[in-house]
Amino acid sequence: DFQAMGIMNRILSELHTASQPMISPMVLNGREYGFLHNHSLTMAAHIAKAHLAIQDLRVLLRGGGDL
Repeated sequence: DFQAMGIMNRILSELHTASQPMISPMVLNGREYGFLHNHSLTMAAHIAKAHLAIQDLRVLLRGGGDL
């Protein structure tokens, strides 16, 4: 299904982005996407987006309505 592949691509993209190595040699405690970003908050945001996409995929595979 085309919609399921789109959701899978979203999941893979978020997980790939979350697994990118850090550019900075140290973890800085700034805002999520600011100049001094907080690596754990950034990774948590990507993991949360992937989790929501997985939930969408589960609903779609169970045959539950349009997303």
